[in-house]
Amino acid sequence: MTIARRLVPGRTHSVTRRAARRCLFLTPTEEVNQIVLYALAVAVSRYGVDLHAFMAESTHHHTSATDDDPESRLSDCLGLFHSLAARALNAHYGRGGKWYAGVDRFRPSPSRRPGPPWAPGAR
Repeated sequence: MTIARRLVPGRTHSVTRRAARRCLFLTPTEEVNQIVLYALAVAVSRYGVDLHAFMAESTHHHTSATDDDPESRLSDCLGLFHSLAARALNAHYGRGGKWYAGVDRFRPSPSRRPGPPWAPGAR
């Protein structure tokens, strides 16, 4: 079982997502770049998330974003991005099946990271 993700509205989160079997699905080509950036743009515009940084490496990507919505729709935004990108990249590579490995890794930005659970005011 994975640890629950704490998504706090207004807080910047860093997300890393790895491709299945660490395959080189994100190797930069013109087509792959267009697919990934389009999927990201659709997801960010649909959910109104503030995107600060995005970097795709050959086997994974890093995203830094803030969601000011009280419902914190960051998880929905990234779910849509990952779904669109996976389906388009599967079609591009002529394959099917699982594209991402495991779960997202959400982390608050280092400058605003909460203290340990036992510290005063941590919860």
